[in-house]
Amino acid sequence: MGDRNILLCVMGLTPQIITETLYFLTQKQGARVDEIRVITTLAGRNRIMKELLDKESGKFFEFCRDYGIDPDSIKFNEKTITLLQAADKSMLDDIRSEKDNESAANQICEIVRELTGDDNTRIHASAAGGRKTMSVYLTVAMQLFGRNQDRLSHVLVSEDFETHPEFFYKPPTPRILKNRNGQDISTESAEIHLAPIPFIRLRRIISHWLPKDVYSYSDLVVRAQEELDLY
Repeated sequence: MGDRNILLCVMGLTPQIITETLYFLTQKQGARVDEIRVITTLAGRNRIMKELLDKESGKFFEFCRDYGIDPDSIKFNEKTITLLQAADKSMLDDIRSEKDNESAANQICEIVRELTGDDNTRIHASAAGGRKTMSVYLTVAMQLFGRNQDRLSHVLVSEDFETHPEFFYKPPTPRILKNRNGQDISTESAEIHLAPIPFIRLRRIISHWLPKDVYSYSDLVVRAQEELDLY
C-alpha cells in the first residue's frame, strides 16, 4: 500500500480554511490529498455539510470542478468529520468551559495518535481553525505523535478575503466579490499561503510506551516531561 496523504483540520465556524488549505496543497505545492479529516463541534459540522459538502452548491465540489479533480478521489464526507464530545458524551456546540477544553484536548490527541499509528499515512495538520485552544492542542498532539513525514501549518489569506463568507479558494476564473466596505474586489488579487509551523517531534522519546497505554492529554504531557527529565 502506498502512502495515504491526510489533511487534518481543526475547525470552528469557518469551513473556508479547509478549501483554502486544500487549494494551496494541490494547486501551489502539487501535493496529493487522499482524505480530509476535520475535528469540529456540532455547529461546525453543520456548516461543513451545508457550505462544503452539499452536492449541488458545496464549495468542495465546486473546487473539484474548477480544478479538474475527481471528488471521489478525496475521501471527505460526514464520516470523516469528528464531533467533539463533552465529558457526558453529548456533542459540543462550542468549547467554553474548562471541562469542554479538557475533553477536546483528549479527543484531538487520540485522533492524532490513531492517524500517526499507520505507517502508510502522511499527515498534513492545519492549525488554522477553531478556538485557539483547539489549535494549541493539535500542535501539542503533533509534537507528541508526529513523525518525520508529517507536517503542520497555518493558512494565511490576504485581508480582503480572510473570513469572507463567499471566498473559499482562489478560482481559476476570477470572480468579483464585495469587501466589508461594499467595494468590488476581484479574486484575482487574493493571495493564499501556507505558513509551515516547525515543531519538535517527541515521538521517539515516548515510543516505548506509546502503543500499549492510553493516557489523557494532561497525563501525556506529564509523562513526556518525565521522560525528558531523564535525559
